[in-house]
Amino acid sequence: MAGNQLKWKYGENDSQYYYEVKTKDLHCVVYKLKFRDKDRQLANDFWIAYIETDWYKGMLFDKAYCDRQRKKLGLPKNAKIEELHDYKLLGNKDPNVVMRKVEYCLAHKQKEITP
Repeated sequence: MAGNQLKWKYGENDSQYYYEVKTKDLHCVVYKLKFRDKDRQLANDFWIAYIETDWYKGMLFDKAYCDRQRKKLGLPKNAKIEELHDYKLLGNKDPNVVMRKVEYCLAHKQKEITP
């Protein structure tokens, strides 16, 4: 994976804009909503990432924020996301930034990255 750039394809559906990569072993989606999601407090101007690989299936997280939460709770730096009471998803107004972060996370098998 390292050194290879993924071939992202743009698409839209009724509720979101997205860039997607789909292969036999990998599915990644970087997307933003077309409308404001009042229930989840997710702004429609931020792109976020979802990945499915052989080692992880889920969203990518903001490492800096999660590390502050670990420190607040007195948890070790390697404490899992599931142990935190609060966390932030990785997000950015520029989809290219999120796509680069996804590629880095995949290459290094990480689910948290500093924005």
